[in-house]
Amino acid sequence: MSNHALIVSGFPLDDTAREILLAPLPPGTEAVALPDLSPEARAAALSRASAYLGRNTAKELQPGEAPLLAEAKLIQFMNAGVDFVPLRALPAQVPIACNGGAYAEPMAEHALAMALAAAKRLFIEHAALARGEFNQMTRNRSLAGMVCGILGFGGIGAAIARLMRPMGVAIHAIKRGPTNETVDWLGTPDKLEEMLAAADILVLSVPLTEKTRGIIDGRALALMKKDAILINLARGEVVDEAALFAHLQANPEFTACIDAWWVEPIRHGQFRMEHPFMSLPNVIGSPHNSASVGGVTQMALAARRTILPGRCARSRSGTWSAPMSGRRRRKDKNVPKDGTETPGIETRWSWIIAVAAVVILSVSFGAPLIVTVGLRDIAESMGEARSLPSLVASLAYVGAGLGGVLMGWVAGRTSARLVAVLGSVMVTGGLLLASGGAPWQLLLGFGLMVGLLGNGALYPPMMAYVSLWFDKRRGTALALVASGQYVAGALWPALIERGIATLGWQRTMALYAGVVALVALPLAALVLRPAPLPPPGSAAAAGPVAGARVLGMAPNLALALLGLASFLCCIPMAMPAAHLVAFCGDLGLTRQSGAAMLSVLLVAAFVARQFWGWVADRIGGLHAVIAGNICQTVGMAAFLATADEAGLFLVAAAFGLGFSGIVPAYILAVRELFPAQEASWRVPALLFLSLSGMAAGAWLAGVLYDGFGNYAVAWQAGIAANLAALALLGALAWRRRAGLAVPA
Repeated sequence: MSNHALIVSGFPLDDTAREILLAPLPPGTEAVALPDLSPEARAAALSRASAYLGRNTAKELQPGEAPLLAEAKLIQFMNAGVDFVPLRALPAQVPIACNGGAYAEPMAEHALAMALAAAKRLFIEHAALARGEFNQMTRNRSLAGMVCGILGFGGIGAAIARLMRPMGVAIHAIKRGPTNETVDWLGTPDKLEEMLAAADILVLSVPLTEKTRGIIDGRALALMKKDAILINLARGEVVDEAALFAHLQANPEFTACIDAWWVEPIRHGQFRMEHPFMSLPNVIGSPHNSASVGGVTQMALAARRTILPGRCARSRSGTWSAPMSGRRRRKDKNVPKDGTETPGIETRWSWIIAVAAVVILSVSFGAPLIVTVGLRDIAESMGEARSLPSLVASLAYVGAGLGGVLMGWVAGRTSARLVAVLGSVMVTGGLLLASGGAPWQLLLGFGLMVGLLGNGALYPPMMAYVSLWFDKRRGTALALVASGQYVAGALWPALIERGIATLGWQRTMALYAGVVALVALPLAALVLRPAPLPPPGSAAAAGPVAGARVLGMAPNLALALLGLASFLCCIPMAMPAAHLVAFCGDLGLTRQSGAAMLSVLLVAAFVARQFWGWVADRIGGLHAVIAGNICQTVGMAAFLATADEAGLFLVAAAFGLGFSGIVPAYILAVRELFPAQEASWRVPALLFLSLSGMAAGAWLAGVLYDGFGNYAVAWQAGIAANLAALALLGALAWRRRAGLAVPA
């Protein structure tokens, strides 16, 4: 086999393309195209490649071939934008460059053609002629004297400016740094609004990044002139699709020239519009073919750039031309701050969805609190025994755990909206059924409807659904959504207590069913929508290998032990939350004080959950679980030692601060110890055991109270369970420290 440098192309090379590719390279350099090779020859070529030349490795490379490029010196893309390429699947140590500016001239021509067609009303008058209308006296516009604003003044933007200036157009541009091009006004991104207000023509040639996604939204469009011309050559996602359609309908003199669409065949496998843009007369469309001119491959090959060691190639404009994933950018300090990166999927709608999820869960989790706050009243109406209402609360926990596994499976095969609507209907129906007051109605209403089919359809599936809207801040969003139960605990107990005191527990349940129907159900039906397509440039994060031993033992055994520890520590976690109001009553405190104390506990837990997430990111999930359990044990002991009202308020707050991070830390531990692809079933399994522990704790406290006539024995049993969990967790942490975990 030859020792000369080898260039491997992911697409066919004709003789002309091969000549252009090899012309500037040292004599003896070889070039081969993967489509021409057998499977064995492909593997050999990729392993020996000095450089790889491609358009989209997701389509060009077969499964298992990307790691073969580990010894390459460069991966060079023909495209100017690579946001749809799975960069994380490529060897992290190999530099990546794209081909910024390679298609600048034909794309500039396309922008000028669109601007002329819009200003001269060519498509509008063509359609009028077809209808038999001859509008000779209808005025069109001249480009001379207009202002062309260019957002993204790299190679493409500069080429557009060079074509527009001879037409008498003033050039305003947005660029992070200085430029050698002649412009009439140059601003940094913070001056965008100033340019929008001045522009008669706005050309978008900016790369798609987290910061540019949706940058042209309803507010930006409102700043533009009523008869402005918008030309998008970049990516559809740079513009808010719904906002643009509404703006075009409301402003018929405004024209949108769309070359880049939101869902396209090459990036997404299909062409789709959420709004019928092509039915509007003030839209000019093209199928993202602004760069598709004759000889485009030869043009791109001639414009390609080589790479300096450890740095990204520079295009002719001097801008960095190698979009890199966030992981690579952090490792390479030579990459400048204004380098582009693989875009995320987060938009304003992501946070709207997250907030809607919090509201839905804060309402749905309020339903079991009616049993908690009204435990004594429910028990009195059924002969004083507290074991039945305690069992009802426990069934709600168990049902939510089992339902999460079941309804998560259903959501994956239907839609999150359908499952959330079903869950909201079930919580509403379960409350109405339970308000009948018979034991079977309480058990069926809360165990099956509020628990299994209600909160089971809302909590775990909602967590999975929200995660699909985030990638950069997924942990923050999930911590927020997971705190929905704490929002419920802070908001509802005092109101429920007043309702029970005024109306009775049955009418309060029926009234709360109306709250769920009026709040959760409309949000689920009207706000939730299909999650965005995953970013084409993303890939699963590296992690433990499937089938590898975990903590020196079989993976399922390690999960079982972790789940057992979760079950044990969730027993004491649920005891104060489920019995605090009744406990206060036994001490001679008012029900109002008990309800307020429960709110304090849950507000403290809500605030602390964000803190515990920060801690877990720094010390690891397993160590965060141990720290939380220590705090929880101290809190349980404090309940045993405190009987006065002020002291109990302080203990309740401290207990909430301690226990709130335990369950999220368990989930983090699972993600750290097990492969990411197994999280879809390992996390729900552990969450089910956690909820089962809470159910056992709520029920056990009621049984022990009925047997001993006070809660002291229950608190002692909770402390014992907590100590057992700490012993087990300590053993697991020791095994990890001893090096028995397989490194990621």
